[in-house]
Amino acid sequence: RRPLRASLRVAYPLTDALWLESGLSYSMLFSTFTTSSGVTVTEDAQTLRYLGIPLNLRADLLDRRTLDFYVLGGGMAEKIFLSSNSSLLFILI
Repeated sequence: RRPLRASLRVAYPLTDALWLESGLSYSMLFSTFTTSSGVTVTEDAQTLRYLGIPLNLRADLLDRRTLDFYVLGGGMAEKIFLSSNSSLLFILI
């Protein structure tokens, strides 16, 4: 399954061309893996959910009505708030 990310951001103008952006981000990541040993096969699945706070600085280079160019730099702090694991065990006969 593909990862999922949804974000809500707001921007605060520092100057006419410089903006500080922040908000809230939600991420959900999925992973599955299979291991086998002798006559047993185990399938494991894991889901991780994160909340993050992005902080970016944006500089507008060209601001036209139909076209914008800008440079953006920043980062995000994320924290896992929910994790779930499941396992299935198969015995091959």
